[in-house]
Amino acid sequence: MWLEDQRLVERRPGSGTYASYEPETSNQDIAERTSPLELIEVRAAIEPQMARLAVLHATARDLDKVQSLLKELQTAEQALDAERYSSADEQFHLAVATCTSNPLLVWLYKQINIIRTHAQWADMRKKILTRENMRIYNEQHAAILRAIQMRDAAGAADVMVQHMAKARDDLIGAHSL
Repeated sequence: MWLEDQRLVERRPGSGTYASYEPETSNQDIAERTSPLELIEVRAAIEPQMARLAVLHATARDLDKVQSLLKELQTAEQALDAERYSSADEQFHLAVATCTSNPLLVWLYKQINIIRTHAQWADMRKKILTRENMRIYNEQHAAILRAIQMRDAAGAADVMVQHMAKARDDLIGAHSL
């Protein structure tokens, strides 16, 4: 019974008892096994709801942080600095997660950012972060911030859906290059 309680074995009536233990995987293992497209799919599932919750819970201080990160994104765009842009983008989306005041969501987004630093992303970044794409992404980032500031939950979620769709489309296009 103890082994079953610990989920180390599984009993199947009429069949037998089977070992069911799987060791936990580290963040590095997950990062290596998660493709950029799989990560975008997860982000697309989470971030629209994250934007809705940010509308409900963001403080003035939270919004100031998101605003300063938008300025950093714009500066990186002007400098055509993909590395700086990518770092600011990670922090922008983490700041939106922080606006939710949900510690589990913030933790989850930090895990997403760990995966975004994996080597697979470095290659994609070079292909995706063109001047035009950075401009479009920043328009979307600004629209996300405006919707959160206006306390427009549906609008924030809609813009985030569009933002994730653009990122997904760009990623798929980059695979064909």
